[in-house]
Amino acid sequence: MHFPWPFQDWHRELVRQPFPEEWLPFVTDRMWQFSLLNADEAERLRGDLRIFMAEKNWEGALGFDVTDEVKVTISARASMLTVAFPKHDYFPNVQTIIVYPAAYTAPGASVYGSVVSSEPEARLGEAHGDGPIILSWSDIIADSEHRGHGQNLALHEFAHKLDFRDGDANGVPFLRDRKEVDEWAAVMSAEYADFVEHVAHSRKSIIRAYGAENPAEFFAVCTECFFEKPKELRAQKPELYKTLLDYYGIDWAERLLQVNPSHL
Repeated sequence: MHFPWPFQDWHRELVRQPFPEEWLPFVTDRMWQFSLLNADEAERLRGDLRIFMAEKNWEGALGFDVTDEVKVTISARASMLTVAFPKHDYFPNVQTIIVYPAAYTAPGASVYGSVVSSEPEARLGEAHGDGPIILSWSDIIADSEHRGHGQNLALHEFAHKLDFRDGDANGVPFLRDRKEVDEWAAVMSAEYADFVEHVAHSRKSIIRAYGAENPAEFFAVCTECFFEKPKELRAQKPELYKTLLDYYGIDWAERLLQVNPSHL
């Protein structure tokens, strides 16, 4: 096996081991994009998810049992985001992943004049700078069962972690150089401003309205759309699609067309 990306010795030993057959359905049946990967990409994703799974601390909330099924399913989705990156380091700003059995409540923060309220609010997941990622398992499974609805909780939260890599959650992930940053800013700033106006006028969009909250949520929601509804996103937002393609590296819309040319 050839290793074109940074590996430690124990990484090599881990991925040289046969991929457990019982894990395959957690990848192939729950992540339709896997069938569009070429052989090298598929091999890399299987290796990446094993390293990611082994490196992270996994915790179950409310007595939830974090089994290999849970770990593989979540690790595969995190690894799908970076599978085409020339180099990556397995989300170093993710040390712990906390999994709830379903939606959970957490303190909210609302400001009314000079009064700050911390009323509990329902959540499906969240990501914190150098802190944990928190996910609802029932919603992870629901995303697997509703292909094409444009939502993917795990992709959304791990996209936030990519955004945090440059120190701020500002909708700009860590990019290679100043030229890429400038190009990203030019496209994404214009697309975000247009989208906020779109939402303000209650117009329908391929992108979820939640993306209008701020640039960080816009990036995360657009990431979901790029992976889950690529043909529609490319047709409706070609500049936005191209910018995300340049970052993530796989043209999902084109690969879908190669599989079935009638998917126009």
